[in-house]
Amino acid sequence: SSANTANLDAAGVFSTSVDAHNTITVTADGDVDNTDLNSAMASIVLNAGGNVIGTDSTATTTIDYMVNGDVLNGSTSAGDDIDLMVDGAITNLLATTDGGDTITVAGAANAAALMVDGGVFTADTIAITASNGVGSENVVSLAGAESITIANTVLGGVNVVSTNNNAVTTAVTSAGAGDITFDENGTGVLTVATMTAETGDIVVTADADVTTQNVATTVDGDITIAVNDGNLLVSGTGINATGADAGVDLSVTGEEEDVT
Repeated sequence: SSANTANLDAAGVFSTSVDAHNTITVTADGDVDNTDLNSAMASIVLNAGGNVIGTDSTATTTIDYMVNGDVLNGSTSAGDDIDLMVDGAITNLLATTDGGDTITVAGAANAAALMVDGGVFTADTIAITASNGVGSENVVSLAGAESITIANTVLGGVNVVSTNNNAVTTAVTSAGAGDITFDENGTGVLTVATMTAETGDIVVTADADVTTQNVATTVDGDITIAVNDGNLLVSGTGINATGADAGVDLSVTGEEEDVT
């Protein structure tokens, strides 16, 4: 359907296409499935009591999801910020802003999303709060992010690939059992403001200079930082691996590269 402003209120929304000049608001007690939403000049607000499956949302300003179930496949493309408040799992979602904007992932009724698995998130700033893993089964790709904050609050660990030729600052914390794997691709300098894992290993790889300010395993886990064609500067509180057999492995490759 096509309209100036669209308000869709239903038990469930299935195989529907909505085009509007201004804001689109969708409220469903159940699922939103195989639906296309396109706001030509404004925002999209989607509230679902169930799951959002295979749904594509495109807006020139903001996109706000409030979902009590899962978000599976589909895409969100916005000219401004994207807020994904999802109590279930977010799996294989393509979330894209047009630069200089923020993608926020957290829970709807809960403080955290259940998990984020697979998918690609593109924004200048990315903030993810999940309880049971970020990329625990399939790596999560982060594109163009200069600020990355990830808090995994229960278990499952963090497994992400970040791609950027500009400087990147990251803060990653993971509670419970689970490793942190952070791979930085591109020529941007990586600053690890903080990276802590409770029971699990930390592995950081990068293609350019890396500065660490606080890297630690707090109960048991090894720490590996490998830099290709860049220097490694250890600052702040240093790099601390906890556990009876825990170790730290720092390496740099390339001509005249150093660990300091």
